Amino acid sequence: MSHLAQSVWRHVLAVGLGPAYMERKDLWDYVRKLLVLSFVPSTQIALCSGTLRNVQTQNL
Repeated sequence: MSHLAQSVWRHVLAVGLGPAYMERKDLWDYVRKLLVLSFVPSTQIALCSGTLRNVQTQNL
């Protein structure tokens, strides 16, 4: 597991989302998409993060 993934996982646990992360596929997908954002070309980050922000406010 990468340092970023470990850090995100610790934060998920710290805010009390551990059980929800394991039970809800939509939350699992969202967290995974946040991790993948680090591999997106820098010219596309604003677009992708905006898309994730819209998903987050609608579904989670």
